[in-house]
Amino acid sequence: MISRHNKKTGKKFLILTLLLAMILIAIMFAIGNRIISSATLSIASPIFAARGSINNWYEYKSRVIKDKELLVDENLRMKEQLMEKDMRLMTLGLLEKENNELKNLLGRMTEERRSIIASVTLRPPQVPYDVLIIDIGRDDGIEEGMLVGAYGDILLGYVEKVFKDASRIRLYSSAGESINVLVDNTNIFTVASGVGGGNFEISLPRVDNVKEGDLIITPGANPFILGMAEFIKADMADAFQRVFFRTPLNIQELKWVEVFPDLSALSSAKEMQIQE
Repeated sequence: MISRHNKKTGKKFLILTLLLAMILIAIMFAIGNRIISSATLSIASPIFAARGSINNWYEYKSRVIKDKELLVDENLRMKEQLMEKDMRLMTLGLLEKENNELKNLLGRMTEERRSIIASVTLRPPQVPYDVLIIDIGRDDGIEEGMLVGAYGDILLGYVEKVFKDASRIRLYSSAGESINVLVDNTNIFTVASGVGGGNFEISLPRVDNVKEGDLIITPGANPFILGMAEFIKADMADAFQRVFFRTPLNIQELKWVEVFPDLSALSSAKEMQIQE
């Protein structure tokens, strides 16, 4: 038989053992959490660091790409402005001298072109390419067919449609348009065809000596400038060469134009042949 004293002693021992076991489990659990947290932090730290590096690299590359795009746009804009200024400087003295010589030979008095200044209210891409809308119309004496230019000597197009207080201008660079031209310094008369977006094309025999930089002007004693030869394509197997040029100003940045009430749209060679 087991005595009551032994039973009480056994119960106390059991309770004490359970308490010690619970304390030991709690201590082990706390230590385990610290170990796990430390291990997790050790593993996650490189990942977080790598993630931060990737984000920083991506932001840096984005800034670099954006800066490059801005530099390219600015470079193109400056090139166009320089080309426009060079064109005006180069043609100013040349055309003035040539015009005076021709007019003196013909016995004509020097006379400035009479023009009406108009503001460009709509331009590409707000309207179709090779089209402009200006703020003067029928009430201002504008009529269909009048020539339109800029800076006095650059020819752009003609008045295609007249409204009460506005007009639509069709540029000669529009696809399907053509105009008689002269390649300056060569005495080559030909037809320039518009190909859209301010660009023109001329087809000439390969024997004609045309070079990049030659001015493309309209025939006559008081010529307009259409552009400057920029690219010449001549295949060995082809008897003809193609000369490409474009309007010597940025149409998207054009604010003012001149309408010449005394000058009407120039006929192309095809139209002149039909009339004959």
